[in-house]
Amino acid sequence: MQTNKPKVQLYVKRDFGQKFEATLRFIRENYRTLLKYFTYFILPVCLVQGLTLDNVFSRAFTMGANSVSTGNEITGLLNNYIGLMVYYIGYALITVIGTLLLFSILFGMKQLYLERENRLQGITWADLRPFFMQNLRRMLRLMLAGLVIGGVATILWVGISILLVYISPLLIGIVVLLMIAFVLLFVPLILWAPIYLFEPIGVFEALKKAMKLGMKRWGSILVFVFVLNMVTSILQGITTMPWYIAAIVKMFFNISHADDGSFINSPVFSFFTYLLAIVQTYGLYLSIAILMVGTFYLYGDVIETAENRSVDADIDKFETLGDDHQDDPMPIPEDIKDFDKL
Repeated sequence: MQTNKPKVQLYVKRDFGQKFEATLRFIRENYRTLLKYFTYFILPVCLVQGLTLDNVFSRAFTMGANSVSTGNEITGLLNNYIGLMVYYIGYALITVIGTLLLFSILFGMKQLYLERENRLQGITWADLRPFFMQNLRRMLRLMLAGLVIGGVATILWVGISILLVYISPLLIGIVVLLMIAFVLLFVPLILWAPIYLFEPIGVFEALKKAMKLGMKRWGSILVFVFVLNMVTSILQGITTMPWYIAAIVKMFFNISHADDGSFINSPVFSFFTYLLAIVQTYGLYLSIAILMVGTFYLYGDVIETAENRSVDADIDKFETLGDDHQDDPMPIPEDIKDFDKL
């Protein structure tokens, strides 16, 4: 870790390229520590999530093969469908847990980085734990609030869409416009988590602030996140492609029944696809982590532009130094004290 370079501050006005530079600088400076705690928390999640992912596709492939060759076996298809749903729900729950852990640990490390003079050098779990637990509690509240708001918005959109189509099929254009409006409103929500986790405010107050500031910077937020997502998708593609190839090969042999007694149907190949599924999920979370680091500096730029927070911090620091000097007056040299005795 290089501590001789200036710290990558959060609240700084940055243009498009500077936000990318700050993201890469923070990752390059702290990649060992980031990767260490990322692996500690995310690898166990990947072990379970890889198992559920592998079983979801295995069940889906089995259903496809049975639908071609034995379509009259309703009981077998029903059992496969139930198993598919169970594994899919398990996969979704593990994804939620992984997302909670990822947000909590990365935001905690950034908060610790800004607070410590030595940044992340030599940190221990005892240093990180208070930030992690605070962020985990706040992320749970934010996720619950997001589920409620998302559920209400979905119900309203579906209800209004059905009503408009029922009144007249010609009004389907309004339904499409409503869908586009919901997509547009999603862009400012990118700031919701950083605002709520970095600032001591309530979850709905953070939502209000995210919408207010995000709508003003809607275009720049969309472009930055889109380009950064394109970059991280390359990493995700590298880790995902081997598993997809293995899964497609297995699907082909299952449907054609050319795998009976072959290596494709052996426990060795099943274990191999499971390992590839672990790599795939690990790469997925790693790409999300890079996106999150980018949102740190996207948030810092938006807040600094709107509130000049770094200027206020410098003024507070200057006033604190002034108070310290007032409390500790400059000592009078001894030769000046003895001047009256001459």
